[in-house]
Amino acid sequence: MPRKRACDCCNVRKVKCDGGLPCKPCLKATLECSYLKIPLRSGPKQLRSTTLQAIKLSQDGELPSSILALSPLLSERQMGPVLFSSSNSHPLHTVPATSTFQTFEPRIRLEALKPYIHIYWKRLYSVWPIIDLTDMYTKIDYDYQDGQFYSLICAVCAATMAQLNLPPLPDGISSELLAQESTRVKAIVGYTEEANVNDILVPFFLHVYYMNVRRDKTSFLYLREAIATVHVLRLHLEETYAEMPYVEEQKMRMLYYFLLVTERGNAMQHELPVTLEDTIKPPSFDLNAVDADFFLGFINLVKIFRSLDRTMLDKWKRPEAVIYSREFLRIQHLRVDEIMKINSLELGNDTQKVDILVTQRWMQALTWQLLVVHGPLAEDSSPNTMTLTFPADIVRNLLNSTINIAPQNFEAHGPGMKAKLLEISGALADIIILLPNQQNLSLVSYWQSLLHHFSGFIFSLNSSDPVIKDKFTGKLSIALNLFRSIPRVIEENKPEAVCDEDGRE
Repeated sequence: MPRKRACDCCNVRKVKCDGGLPCKPCLKATLECSYLKIPLRSGPKQLRSTTLQAIKLSQDGELPSSILALSPLLSERQMGPVLFSSSNSHPLHTVPATSTFQTFEPRIRLEALKPYIHIYWKRLYSVWPIIDLTDMYTKIDYDYQDGQFYSLICAVCAATMAQLNLPPLPDGISSELLAQESTRVKAIVGYTEEANVNDILVPFFLHVYYMNVRRDKTSFLYLREAIATVHVLRLHLEETYAEMPYVEEQKMRMLYYFLLVTERGNAMQHELPVTLEDTIKPPSFDLNAVDADFFLGFINLVKIFRSLDRTMLDKWKRPEAVIYSREFLRIQHLRVDEIMKINSLELGNDTQKVDILVTQRWMQALTWQLLVVHGPLAEDSSPNTMTLTFPADIVRNLLNSTINIAPQNFEAHGPGMKAKLLEISGALADIIILLPNQQNLSLVSYWQSLLHHFSGFIFSLNSSDPVIKDKFTGKLSIALNLFRSIPRVIEENKPEAVCDEDGRE
């Protein structure tokens, strides 16, 4: 008679088991089917103090209600030691000898990383909306046999700590150690013919970590690994989604376009080629759903990067080495005009709103740089035109549209956000440096004031990016007529709305 629980192999692989001996999934994968693992007992019937604490935090809006029953250990006092004390004091997590999975020994107690998963949910889920948090919390509590999951959670926490510049845990767990542990176990698990979503997620989060610590080549290689798995799983083909359940289909479409956006933004900033194409339909969502606002923000970001074809992306990589036709420049100008019509000011999620607003203005600044070199630029300031002094409008409009958004919403996007802001400030610095004799002094003074304010805000953001900073500080210092470092902080809180040179908001 079929058993009521999954066999050891199906439990590790997270696939549906029919309870046979051997079961059909094991037969198909030529694995040794067994039921040797002792099932974990169910949770206590009496409420634990940690459960009560989790309920209170959820009622205060601090935890998602979907993880209430999982009793996360939120207090360091209740976690116990973070690191396993000895390689011999805890048994290896093993699977049958004929399995394609390898044995591994965890060096970090995953319960200790729950606070960082919570931080990821609170501050970075809108930046990287690709983790099933309910599944993650469940596995932290009840699953230690999956090396791929262990590698994933270490990578997620390493990326979270690096992106937000979080300090190490008291026991010495740092983002560097977590990245090393993720990489170590990833190597033990290795590649299999049965690639899955974790083969995308682990290298993606390692890409984020190495991007934050300025190891750009390593970061790029991990991003390429994630994208290669997307192609292996054939997620770039519409027919792949035909047999998927609706919820899984939407998740996979979202993951595909998330990586497309990531790759294109990375390519534009680092002069790299792109491989993912706009070949499938974007995810759909219900306008009446509770999380409709979040998905609308994601779709808006996708629209921005979908509007750029391969020719556009390739020509943006090295503008000084490309001959631009007037037709190409005209089309690019029209594309950016369409991008600017995407209205995200009403979005409820400020982290998403910042991403879209800054990306829009960044693309305007990049287009202006092409036009100022290759022309033609408009001579008047009529709507939908770019004049020689257009960067001042870009900066002023960006400051006004983000005036009530807290800095941590910018910081959540890591060094990529700061690089975009500095590119925009660099365009404004260019017109101050190149055109001082062609404009009246009051206008130049206004531009310098605008640049001082904008650059001060940029350098006040908490982001570890010395390479990016050094690239722009010289130009900004010259434009501001300062022979010292750029101001590191701005006035208290956020400034009043920035007015234009005629005093209008």
